[in-house]
Amino acid sequence: MLTYMASCGRVTCDQFDQSEAKWFKINQVGRKSGGEWAQKDLMGGGVDSVRIPEKLAPGNYLIRHEIIALHLATEIRKAEFYPGCAQLKISGNEKGVPKDSDLVSLPGAYSDNDPGIFDPSVFDPKATYTFPGPPVANLEDGSSTSLSPLPSSTASFPTGTPRPSPPKSCKKKPAPSNSPGVDPSITLAARPEVGGNTPRPTPTPTPTPGTGYSDYRPRRLGHIMRRMAFENTFH
Repeated sequence: MLTYMASCGRVTCDQFDQSEAKWFKINQVGRKSGGEWAQKDLMGGGVDSVRIPEKLAPGNYLIRHEIIALHLATEIRKAEFYPGCAQLKISGNEKGVPKDSDLVSLPGAYSDNDPGIFDPSVFDPKATYTFPGPPVANLEDGSSTSLSPLPSSTASFPTGTPRPSPPKSCKKKPAPSNSPGVDPSITLAARPEVGGNTPRPTPTPTPTPGTGYSDYRPRRLGHIMRRMAFENTFH
């Protein structure tokens, strides 16, 4: 599970062109100390908690939480991507911004054969998982950058004023599962406080003791979510 943020600059995020966003990673979690995948906790009603960097400069941001399902990732182009985005407004007087080397475009940050996306050892609980994309960003002082605080005329919302709606790019229909890095409309998959009821992805199969493999193969998440979308049409 990966979490990114991107500054909307000196405008509110509903006016920001998300295709121009430069994303920096703030968190990543894969295997736990016992070898199980962290995503498994979500199937039991768990919540993935992510801390916003304390030194992050104030302003309007997009936050993107992404689950990469790896149960088919032993073959190239079989990993499945489930991102969701939301808007945040950060207050305070900190000045931290990511380095240029920590910024990536999404899509564009991943390739089909990157470690962590194509992973033949995914069912080996002793294997080390390599996260795709950039490392978690180290913030530096950016007093003169575009991430500086918004002007007071745009930084507040008067009482009774509706908050901005999500960027249009967050409302797109899910793309095919073999298109890494896209932003389909799925509320944050780890059920953060900003979301609602969220479909949870199928966990990575639990290896059979002593073999590193499992006879259990969950159904593709894309099939499940397409069925849910079809059924909701008639309710």
